[in-house]
Amino acid sequence: MKQRNDPKTRGEVSPTKGARLWLRVAIALMVMGVGGFAYLHFASSQSEPPGRDRTALDTTVADATPQESPRSHRSTRPERAVQPVTAASHSRPVDAASISQPPDPNRVRQWVSSLAMIDTKSGSISAQQAATWKQNLQQLIGTGTQAVPAIREFLARNQDIDLSSLPGGKQLGYDTTRQALFGALTQIGGPEAQSLLLDTLNTTADPGELALIAKNLETLAPGQYRDQVLSAARETLQMASSGQLTGQRDLGPLFDLFQRLGDGQSADGLLAAAKNWGYYATQTLARLPDGAGIDDLVKLATDPALGLARADFAYQALADAAWNQPKAADALVMQAREGHIPPSAWPAIAEALGGIQTYFSDGVIPEGSADGVRKIRWVHLDLGNQNYYAAQSVSMTPEELGMRISILDQLLSLNNDPTVVAQLQGQRKNLQSRFNPTPGRAL
Repeated sequence: MKQRNDPKTRGEVSPTKGARLWLRVAIALMVMGVGGFAYLHFASSQSEPPGRDRTALDTTVADATPQESPRSHRSTRPERAVQPVTAASHSRPVDAASISQPPDPNRVRQWVSSLAMIDTKSGSISAQQAATWKQNLQQLIGTGTQAVPAIREFLARNQDIDLSSLPGGKQLGYDTTRQALFGALTQIGGPEAQSLLLDTLNTTADPGELALIAKNLETLAPGQYRDQVLSAARETLQMASSGQLTGQRDLGPLFDLFQRLGDGQSADGLLAAAKNWGYYATQTLARLPDGAGIDDLVKLATDPALGLARADFAYQALADAAWNQPKAADALVMQAREGHIPPSAWPAIAEALGGIQTYFSDGVIPEGSADGVRKIRWVHLDLGNQNYYAAQSVSMTPEELGMRISILDQLLSLNNDPTVVAQLQGQRKNLQSRFNPTPGRAL
């Protein structure tokens, strides 16, 4: 700004003009500050990973964002030592071509977390919450093998939530969060998913988890992991026998695994376990493939020193196996001839020969062993927390019917007790009627 040449005013600025000058400086500084802030904000927004949508990320899990359920907890699930296992590589993974770009790992972790964090402040899981929960699970599965690290992180924390006990939890389709993740791994497939299932198989000592993982591995690689499953089952049974498992867990799923996959090597462990889990052990010995457990079953029936709490368990199991195991039939008839069968065992023997069998209620796959049967009753035994249900076979071949009637006839010829005779004759009559059933008659 040009100054006047008046000597009285040279080098001086009037008060009014000075204020205007400072105002202009202040405005300039403010403009520079706003510009700098805008530049920093622009630079920060440019540093976000490509394709990341914050809004989509937040709303995807909005309905499932915690309040964590009171039932979500650090699990007391027992664990075993980790054993290295090489995963198979021939399973069918999810087609990754449908994923345009790798998913954000943080988003994948949030999908996993949302499966274990459910808001129940309203008193029950709503239909919308259930739909969001299922959507998160499907999105997790859709990422394929890239979901495995996040699932591994969650499983390593040994946490779980009992979904089935939550009001409205049945809508979710799984009993627990860990079960849902095992199901996700099975649908993802591939060596990474199998490896994680195997790692969990070799560390968990929870009977229900063992049974479920065994089923999932069989789906991915039929017959390939039988030895690993049996080894895990034997170790867990030994832990239970020595009191190393927390709580009074239902070992039904464990014995069910032995029934499906066991062999002669399993018989020794089952014989020792009969002292604590007499019903489970005797029924499992009766159903081992190729009659591998019949000799030990006869020992349990005839030798009190083995510590079986109720001998009628062993006789019922012999009757259950008798129609297709000649050794079991011969042993049962021999015991009847020698008068060793206690009166308390005869009702169960008659029912077993009449086609009423028992199946372990394992809480994971309760119908798995009982295809083609009609449930009659459910039974709980306090000793060993044993649970099973009795069921009637819907259909039998003429050969099976004939074998059962033949054994009943032999036992009838050896009995004079009118109560026992009536029980055996009643079952024989039912079987005989099935050769020529009345039209329209329901079993």
